[in-house]
Amino acid sequence: MKKLLLPVLLFALVMTGSTFAQVNDDNILVIPKTAIAPTIDAVMDSIPWHYVGETLCIIRDGADAADPDDWFDLFGSVRLMWDDANLYMFLYVQDELINDNNGTGGDYNYDGVELYFDADDSKTEGAYDGVDDLQMRFNVGESAPDQMETGYGTSGSWGFLTAGIDYVIEQTDIGWNLECAIPLGDLQLVPDATFGFDVQVNDADASTRENMYRWWSNDNNEWQHANLFGTAILDSKRIIKADYLEVPKGAAPTVDGVKTAGEWADGVTISAARLQNDHDIGQHIEGWWDCRAQASLKWDDTNFYMLLAVMDEYYDYTTDEDTDWEEDSIELFFDGDNSKTNPYDGVDDIQIRFNLGQEGEGSIDTG
Repeated sequence: MKKLLLPVLLFALVMTGSTFAQVNDDNILVIPKTAIAPTIDAVMDSIPWHYVGETLCIIRDGADAADPDDWFDLFGSVRLMWDDANLYMFLYVQDELINDNNGTGGDYNYDGVELYFDADDSKTEGAYDGVDDLQMRFNVGESAPDQMETGYGTSGSWGFLTAGIDYVIEQTDIGWNLECAIPLGDLQLVPDATFGFDVQVNDADASTRENMYRWWSNDNNEWQHANLFGTAILDSKRIIKADYLEVPKGAAPTVDGVKTAGEWADGVTISAARLQNDHDIGQHIEGWWDCRAQASLKWDDTNFYMLLAVMDEYYDYTTDEDTDWEEDSIELFFDGDNSKTNPYDGVDDIQIRFNLGQEGEGSIDTG
């Protein structure tokens, strides 16, 4: 690799897990629109799901007696998008012991996920309003809409019909996936208006639920208190409409390694959550906090901009130029004419590496 000065601006951040959600400066979960409806099969399609940033479900419920054994015992992340017909969700769960038929009592004692909606964002204090507040549960082992539970409180229901919901749950080598399409009209959701929302992943290794992880709340009363929900919005400004990532034009940010309020509202955010060549995640990653990244992207007439948020529990500041590709870093790959030749065409294909602990234009590797 040679060193070369390019008109590319990047600033890297090391952040806590709460940052890893598709939220705006007001902590509202922003859900993009899509012109490409996914196939509901519990398989992560490259298009359109990889163009949607992931949101981690890592807020542990305060009622849990003990933490999960490790992230193979319980971990979840969710991706969301919508079109004029449906809200789409892809849930990825790691759970080394699946319980789909040993629950006792309520259905919350199985492995599954609960979704919470409050369409008018009224967030009634200490109750559900009986109008558009809803708790919805999908359990591993279920496959039909009439097997789902919907309602509020201990037994309340406002007549939500599950027949229009399309969903598939598939077990994997390390857990399970859920992909679903829920009619927007049934949820009473309105584009560009905020609504109450949360996602709760349930873990029941034996006959009762042991742990709950959520996106927003750490309180186990969301099943009856709508004021505990987080806030989301169906964003009509960003539309996934092609088989490539559309990076928007935006205002130039201040390149200082700080996510200043409002600076990245005009960008697009993607997640780096795939292992090279589908490597065994257990051999390479110690937990969700060990290696994860999100990138916000935009451009103007002069530069390409990226804000990188990295989660890494151990930082390697080694600066040996002979082995810098083995150190904590970020690599970017560009092919200006999208020719995708093998090998590089020597014209506009380039690899750029930024290493943690190195600063200044002269320390950037390119080639």
